[in-house]
Amino acid sequence: MGQTLRACAIFDSAGDGIITLNEYGQIEEMNPAAGAIFGSRGDELAGKDISLLMQENGTPSGSPIPCMSQKREGLGRRKDGSTIPIEISMSRNETDGGCHFIGVVRDVSARHAAELCQQELFEALERSNAELDTFAYIASHDLKAPLRVIENASRWLEEDLEAHLTDDIRESMQLLRNRVCRMEQLLDDMLLHSRIGRVEERAVLVNGADLIAEIEGLVHLPLGMTLVVDPGFSKINLPNMPITTVLLNLICNAVKHHDRDKGRIEVGVVAKEPGFGFTIKDDGPGIPEEYQSRIFEMFQTLKPRDQVDGSGMGLAIVKKHVQLAGGPWRAQKSPTRLFA
Repeated sequence: MGQTLRACAIFDSAGDGIITLNEYGQIEEMNPAAGAIFGSRGDELAGKDISLLMQENGTPSGSPIPCMSQKREGLGRRKDGSTIPIEISMSRNETDGGCHFIGVVRDVSARHAAELCQQELFEALERSNAELDTFAYIASHDLKAPLRVIENASRWLEEDLEAHLTDDIRESMQLLRNRVCRMEQLLDDMLLHSRIGRVEERAVLVNGADLIAEIEGLVHLPLGMTLVVDPGFSKINLPNMPITTVLLNLICNAVKHHDRDKGRIEVGVVAKEPGFGFTIKDDGPGIPEEYQSRIFEMFQTLKPRDQVDGSGMGLAIVKKHVQLAGGPWRAQKSPTRLFA
């Protein structure tokens, strides 16, 4: 008796729907969870064919029920005629009273809704990527074309009006060309930023010392500026991309914003499972705490663009690369004017 009571308690309190059938698919019992799924009580469906609860059921009414040990999905039909996505598995049970089947039913509406939402997000992402591709084409071709025309026109004007040009006019022409150059750099950096994570970069594993040597060849260090590299780089191998881009941007940023003729920039590396941590330190002015997050956003500079050359995209490019690699980043200012 005790076992029977426990079995009844489990049947009634189970979170999944449970339906018992005879060998011809006629409903014998249905627990409350199954009743909630189909919108009916067990006593309303007792003796009815299981096909009443299944949309487009492949088993004719009154036919033997196939055993489905694996879960299958389909549409259940509710009492009000609406359908609901369900997951069902059927097992055979032989007793003295004959052959019976036990069906376990689960409402998978929430999962289907989540999958639909995921699909919609995926399609939105594909549309966004297509728009980025269109932007990349425009930035590479359509937007740069008029800039080249402006630059060339300014040079032709200077040549044609050479005898009549004043120093102020020449300065204005040079300023115009500088603005064109800045705009081209901004377009290039925006294009680079849009491609991060979408265009696969071919990474080659190289020795850390060789990677730093390549970066040093790309950085223009003013006289009086010293670059000190951690000897630990020679002991590790690193993928050249995107680390070259990240370190190059950080080092160039340190050079660009230094406030003295003589300075020191230190490039450090430390092993941090499952990868490495990098630091770029300099003895420049540092960055006020209130700006330490802002500097990693697009188009952000702490000085007017006439005072410092750049598009305001360098640290945003660094941030996006590091984000995709799953790593943290931060800027901090120490009491000794050291920026890391």
